[in-house]
This record gives sequence, C-alpha cells and structure tokens, in this order.
Amino acid sequence: MKLSKPQYVIGIDLGTTNSGAAYAEIRPDADPFAPANVQLFPVQQLTNPGEVREEDLLPSFMYLPGSSDFAAGSIALPWDESRAFVVGRLAQKRGAENAGRLISSAKSWLSHSAVDRTSPLLPFRAPDGVEKISPVEASRRYLEHLREAWDAKMPDATFTEQQVLVTVPAFNWLWTSHDELNHHVGRYTANQVRDLMNEAGLTAIETSYLFQSLLLPKLLVRAKEALTASAARVPQVPARAVNIALQAWYRSEYRFAGGLPFGSSVLAIAQRS
Repeated sequence: MKLSKPQYVIGIDLGTTNSGAAYAEIRPDADPFAPANVQLFPVQQLTNPGEVREEDLLPSFMYLPGSSDFAAGSIALPWDESRAFVVGRLAQKRGAENAGRLISSAKSWLSHSAVDRTSPLLPFRAPDGVEKISPVEASRRYLEHLREAWDAKMPDATFTEQQVLVTVPAFNWLWTSHDELNHHVGRYTANQVRDLMNEAGLTAIETSYLFQSLLLPKLLVRAKEALTASAARVPQVPARAVNIALQAWYRSEYRFAGGLPFGSSVLAIAQRS
C-alpha cells in the first residue's frame, strides 16, 4: 500500500490534567540521532465565551452546558459553529462554578479496573438531566479537538496525512507503582504496539525500544515493592543540569543500543494506511 508523503511527525500527550501536541519537520537528510527541532503546537480553544485563543496546552476538561449556560453562538469554534460542548480552558473555568457538568481526569477512568471505560459514567456526580458520556468518548473528544485545531492551523498539511510518534511503557513484568501513579492501562511489547496500530488503520513505519539502561533499576524497584509494602510517591523532577545530562545519555544510548529487543519503553512511528 502506497503511503502519502508527510511533512511532519506529531507527538501527542493525552494527559490527566493537560493535553498537548508537538511536532517536527521531516527532513530526509537529517541525522536520525541528532536532536530534532521540535516545536510545541499552540492549541486554539475557547478561553472565554466568544473568545478563541491559542494556548500551549489544552486543559483536559470538558463542560457539558445546559440550555442557559452560554449565549447562542458563544461556544462556537472556527471549525465548528454548532459545537454542543466545551473543551479546554473555558471548560475548566466554568466547571469551577458548576462541577456537576464538568468532566475531569478522564484518563484516570480509562485505567480504572473496577469500571467499564466504555460506559456513560461522566460527569461522575452529574445531576439528573445531564447526559453522561464514557471515559473513552471524553478522551476521543480531547484528541479530536487537537486534530481539528491542527487542521485549522495547518490546512496544507492535514493531521491524518502526517506521521505520529507514540511511546508506551514496555513489558508487563516491569510494572511498578510508577505505572499506577501515571494511570497506565498496561505495558506493551513492540509486536503488540504494531498489532494495535494495524487494528487502528495505521501502518507502523518504525518500532524500537528505549531506555535500555533503565531495565535493571526498574526490576530492582519491582522486587523491592514486592518485598516491602509502601505507599507510592510522586518522584521529584531532577534539576535542569541533571535533565540535560540524562538527555545526552539517552540519545547516545539510542544511537548504540536502540536496536536491542528490550527497554523500558516502546517507540513507534506510524502513518495512516
């Protein structure tokens, strides 16, 4: 099957509190191991009724308005004049005033083992008369907003014609409390990622493992957690100098060890079939 020629590779972070996208131009002559010129994608969204602005992140909030919440036409978007719900900054603001119509932390519900994530559960404490949607549908709408905002800003390089970069945690036998803190649904092998992409109508152009040097530390953490029960703690963000050093290390590691069949994460680049 012949694939279209993309201009960019896009990465999306569907977050519990904020979502966002970044992109880099595809250059055939670029060094595959050199740092790419990655740009943060500014996301158009409603910040006040009738006011659309670009912001670096899309707050992962959705507001399901009642008939008297907003004036007619005040929640229209440049690409959808009849939008019946609000996503992003305005949703976050209005939800602080009326929590019963606010959807938040949808990603947490995706990994909740005690619920059916395809069932209409959200808003969780919605009053009677508010039509609920599923965590999967809420997440789909956040991703849809990012896609539509991209197409509005990049009409000559539509989202579905570009490559997407995906990273997921690798190997279920590396599961630790860190996965629970990050609301991971599971950990995957490269083959599983390729299969999931095929099911979604994508062609995997490249799959590889990342962070080979983290394999042993994660196994030690898993062994410690199996022996001693302790509450999971949010790790501290390292100092900037440490982050810079780690970035240099992992770039070098990918150059020399990226072909190894193991690591703590899977990287995949795919394109619509």
